[in-house]
Amino acid sequence: MELWLVRHGETLWNREGRLLGWTDLPLTPLGEAQARALKGRLPALPAYASDLQRASRTAALAGFQAVPTPALREIHFGLLEGALWEALEAPYKEAMLRFQGFAPPGGEALEAFQERV
Repeated sequence: MELWLVRHGETLWNREGRLLGWTDLPLTPLGEAQARALKGRLPALPAYASDLQRASRTAALAGFQAVPTPALREIHFGLLEGALWEALEAPYKEAMLRFQGFAPPGGEALEAFQERV
């Protein structure tokens, strides 16, 4: 089995250092250029993407007709969605960096996210 994981191109919130989970933001011009730069560099394998526009647009610009699925969305940050990384309380940062015990208020616990994906 061969599996390639590709992150979507840049969005405004990525550039600003904000937590971006289920908010459906488009790619920036740089994000579109990043996606186009992938074209022809990846093997012709079946492609799946989050159903959010930044992921499906990245796949399309990279030359793939990806099957969209909500199961591949990033973690749902709940009340932390859009928060600046630098402004997060230390316990949230530590849990995210360790990939252990992260459960944002009103969002998706890390364990549930891992099970979904």
